[in-house]
Amino acid sequence: MKNIALAGLGYGFLITSHNTLALIFIPILFLYNLIFGKEDKNLLFSFKSLALGLGLSSFFWIPALYDKQFTVFDKIKVSDFSNYFISAKDFSLLGLISVFAILGSLMFLYKDKRGRPVYFFIVTVIAIFLSTSFSSVLWKEGLTGIYPLTGETIADQKKKGSRGTG
Repeated sequence: MKNIALAGLGYGFLITSHNTLALIFIPILFLYNLIFGKEDKNLLFSFKSLALGLGLSSFFWIPALYDKQFTVFDKIKVSDFSNYFISAKDFSLLGLISVFAILGSLMFLYKDKRGRPVYFFIVTVIAIFLSTSFSSVLWKEGLTGIYPLTGETIADQKKKGSRGTG
């Protein structure tokens, strides 16, 4: 029970401190808990701790979801995501942290036979891939056919384009 409370508190702090980063890191943390949790019932532990975190931070995200109807955030294009891809000449921007994460994962792969380094190596490779222009298709259309930044479907975007309002 103590570990569920601590994990739930961590989820709650993450959601409250920065909701955009929470959308990125909650799936990574949830999957980590699911795979490498010390408890026998990892699925139950993961769901309980996430539910506790959502409950603890509900004072923050429930009003935000309700007040969304009063804003024009979904209708305004803030920036073009393709301007932020790392190009070949800017590849050094990945920095030493990424290099150390990859090398550290490979180095610990031989020492730790439980698979944790493999998990973090895969997460790091996916993160690097998503920061390059090779992933632009995923950013444009999403994996589900819904534009991640606007929530509109591909069909909605095509209708807008055919009316000349896009």
